[in-house]
Amino acid sequence: MEKWDIAMKTMLFATALAASTLTAVTARAADLTEGAAPHSWSGIYLGIQGGGAWARADDGADRFNLNGGAIGAYIGANWQVDAFVLGIEGDVAYTSNDRSVFGFELGTRWQGALRGRLGYAVDRVLIYGAAGLALSEVWIDAAPVLDKTETFTGWTVGGGVEYAFADDWAARVDYRYSDYGASDFGWSDTSGFEVTEHALRIGVGYSF
Repeated sequence: MEKWDIAMKTMLFATALAASTLTAVTARAADLTEGAAPHSWSGIYLGIQGGGAWARADDGADRFNLNGGAIGAYIGANWQVDAFVLGIEGDVAYTSNDRSVFGFELGTRWQGALRGRLGYAVDRVLIYGAAGLALSEVWIDAAPVLDKTETFTGWTVGGGVEYAFADDWAARVDYRYSDYGASDFGWSDTSGFEVTEHALRIGVGYSF
């Protein structure tokens, strides 16, 4: 129930963020594109993005913040029907979330996601929600007892706003909440760590 509440709050936050941005940007877009042909969001696109990541590792007794940054790339495809935009997108990012805890190091290194997207377009402005599969490479260094890296698998949900500032170029603000699941790294002396993360990324993409 707690995870469901987090997911719902995340969607509400993303919707509120996108709606506030949409209100301001749509008015400007309408002025710039008055009399021009409506922008189409259909097609394949790729881009680069970066931003902040606020992760947390929870072993059931303690919670450790693993805050840092992320930089990566994304690729996807959109299909627009009237004002609705359906899409699929994959991304990968290098992250620098790490922390020293009780004499050992814990952090994340690489992350990836495959998300479905559903959006609503107002000409050059696209507001969307997204959800899907999330992966994160998590490492722990407690040498000489344990030094190991594992791939955590979970889910992600969020949303954002895109603005097509040119026919083939679009800028975006994307927020997501990810639950990467848990692992004990094969170490019987620990109950395992569950890793979750909030991330806010800004990107720019090119469509074909």
